[in-house]
Amino acid sequence: FIDVSSTHNIYQKMTDDVPTMIFDLGSYNIRVGLATDESPRLVIPSAFPAGEHDFPIGKEIPLDKKPSFVISDGEIDDKDRANFLFASIFDNIFPSDQPEPVDLRIVMTNHPYTSKEHMKYIAQTAFELLDADSIIIKPPALYALTQFSLPTCICLDVGYDITHVVPIQDNYVC
Repeated sequence: FIDVSSTHNIYQKMTDDVPTMIFDLGSYNIRVGLATDESPRLVIPSAFPAGEHDFPIGKEIPLDKKPSFVISDGEIDDKDRANFLFASIFDNIFPSDQPEPVDLRIVMTNHPYTSKEHMKYIAQTAFELLDADSIIIKPPALYALTQFSLPTCICLDVGYDITHVVPIQDNYVC
């Protein structure tokens, strides 16, 4: 069981003085913004031309190129491309003509049965590449639970290539 009752405190602690980046890592799109934003600042396709790890974000894949995906079945498949995306996202949200944040919190989604290797990679990337001070990684169902303050519910998360039904009873994932 995973206790989710403390998740509510995440949102209470997000303030303007310490930026909190929100990453929703999907197989089709990666949505990113700051906790203070009304909606995601960036919605980036997970697809890119196979073998072109530094393909610019927001650019259309040429029709003669075979697409490859950074994330499939809820886990990162191409770490080189993922590192390029994370660095590009950071540079987009915190441009080089502005000072980098002294403190940085990161909140990320992951699917409920994520492998230890994937979790280790995500945490390592957040701390080393993005220079985060703290990171929270939880399935989207737990964030939805917090939003609606429901201690018991069934949360349905429908994605591009994976769907999860997550039962939650008395603030615990069953």
